[in-house]
Amino acid sequence: MLFERRFGWVDIESDWMPAEEPPLTFSHAELRREARDFLHDLIADLCDLHESLADNPAIWSLQARFPRVR
Repeated sequence: MLFERRFGWVDIESDWMPAEEPPLTFSHAELRREARDFLHDLIADLCDLHESLADNPAIWSLQARFPRVR
Protein backbone atom coordinates (compact mmCIF):
# COMPACT_ATOMS: atom_id res chain seq x y z
CA MET A 1 0.00 0.00 0.00
CA LEU A 2 1.14 3.52 -0.75
CA PHE A 3 0.18 6.48 1.43
CA GLU A 4 0.89 9.90 -0.05
CA ARG A 5 0.15 13.10 1.86
CA ARG A 6 -0.97 16.10 -0.18
CA PHE A 7 -1.84 19.40 1.54
CA GLY A 8 -3.92 17.98 4.39
CA TRP A 9 -5.18 14.99 2.42
CA VAL A 10 -3.84 11.45 2.16
CA ASP A 11 -4.11 9.40 -1.04
CA ILE A 12 -4.08 5.64 -0.51
CA GLU A 13 -3.25 3.24 -3.33
CA SER A 14 -2.35 -0.42 -3.50
CA ASP A 15 -0.72 -2.65 -6.08
CA TRP A 16 -3.85 -4.81 -6.30
CA MET A 17 -6.10 -1.89 -7.33
CA PRO A 18 -6.89 -1.59 -11.05
CA ALA A 19 -4.57 0.99 -12.65
CA GLU A 20 -7.50 3.10 -13.89
CA GLU A 21 -9.06 3.34 -10.42
CA PRO A 22 -8.28 6.60 -8.60
CA PRO A 23 -6.69 6.42 -5.13
CA LEU A 24 -8.83 6.65 -2.01
CA THR A 25 -8.51 10.10 -0.46
CA PHE A 26 -9.00 10.94 3.22
CA SER A 27 -8.49 14.00 5.35
CA HIS A 28 -5.13 13.70 7.14
CA ALA A 29 -6.71 14.82 10.44
CA GLU A 30 -9.48 12.22 10.15
CA LEU A 31 -7.06 9.42 9.25
CA ARG A 32 -4.77 10.41 12.13
CA ARG A 33 -7.67 10.46 14.61
CA GLU A 34 -8.91 7.04 13.48
CA ALA A 35 -5.40 5.54 13.64
CA ARG A 36 -4.91 6.78 17.21
CA ASP A 37 -8.35 5.53 18.23
CA PHE A 38 -7.42 2.14 16.78
CA LEU A 39 -4.14 2.14 18.73
CA HIS A 40 -5.88 2.90 22.03
CA ASP A 41 -8.62 0.33 21.36
CA LEU A 42 -5.96 -2.27 20.56
CA ILE A 43 -4.02 -1.48 23.75
CA ALA A 44 -7.24 -1.71 25.79
CA ASP A 45 -8.08 -5.12 24.27
CA LEU A 46 -4.56 -6.43 24.89
CA CYS A 47 -4.67 -5.20 28.50
CA ASP A 48 -8.00 -7.00 28.95
CA LEU A 49 -6.38 -10.21 27.75
CA HIS A 50 -3.12 -9.72 29.69
CA GLU A 51 -3.81 -7.66 32.82
CA SER A 52 -0.15 -7.17 33.76
CA LEU A 53 0.40 -5.38 30.44
CA ALA A 54 -1.48 -2.34 31.80
CA ASP A 55 1.32 -1.90 34.39
CA ASN A 56 4.05 -1.80 31.74
CA PRO A 57 5.80 1.60 31.49
CA ALA A 58 6.34 1.05 27.75
CA ILE A 59 2.57 0.99 27.29
CA TRP A 60 2.21 4.20 29.30
CA SER A 61 4.88 5.81 27.13
CA LEU A 62 3.13 4.69 23.95
CA GLN A 63 -0.21 6.08 25.14
CA ALA A 64 1.40 9.36 26.17
CA ARG A 65 3.30 9.73 22.91
CA PHE A 66 0.18 9.11 20.79
CA PRO A 67 -2.80 10.49 22.74
CA ARG A 68 -6.32 10.22 21.36
CA VAL A 69 -7.18 13.17 19.13
CA ARG A 70 -10.71 14.49 19.59
